[in-house]
Amino acid sequence: MTEAEARIFLGYEPEDELEDVIEDKLFEFKQFFLSKPIIWSTFKARLEKLAKIKEAIACFGEAGNQHSVNLPVFQPTENILEAFQSFQQIRNTCFLAINRATTCQELEIIIDSLLTSHTTYASLWPDVAFVSSSVILSKEPDPMDLLSGIKSVNLSGIVTFTDLAEKLTDQSACVAEESKRLFMLHQKVKEWMKS
Repeated sequence: MTEAEARIFLGYEPEDELEDVIEDKLFEFKQFFLSKPIIWSTFKARLEKLAKIKEAIACFGEAGNQHSVNLPVFQPTENILEAFQSFQQIRNTCFLAINRATTCQELEIIIDSLLTSHTTYASLWPDVAFVSSSVILSKEPDPMDLLSGIKSVNLSGIVTFTDLAEKLTDQSACVAEESKRLFMLHQKVKEWMKS
């Protein structure tokens, strides 16, 4: 990419401050990652665009001050409630890190970490046969509703993902639909990774 192409790509006019242009571009990406449901293909496509921004910025000799990014990694567990709470903590930590990111490189590292944790988390959830396949992949449930649903099924003896696969009936639609949604998302991630 030439400097002229980079100027066009970034929308960087001669009267603009490069730092302001970079900050505006990063803000757009941060808003996307913070406001959209985590869908592997969508986030990966956005990361490809971010890589182009990083390439355009590099044409001006700007790398930015890279801060170290230390993020927790999701550790799978068979306990539904523990897995949910652990993933929510990791997600919140990643969201805080997204807000603090000052370079494209930092943002890439954070999003890759978030996607890895989400993929591992989604892989735990079983297919729930009685839920229709018309579950909307891009519609995440309210975390508090899901937490309430998980606690409700825990009281009925469904504590692990194995229990969920074997015993869940339509007693908690929120948990069943989220299980189906995450199962379907994980299947799509496996397909996307193959291609």
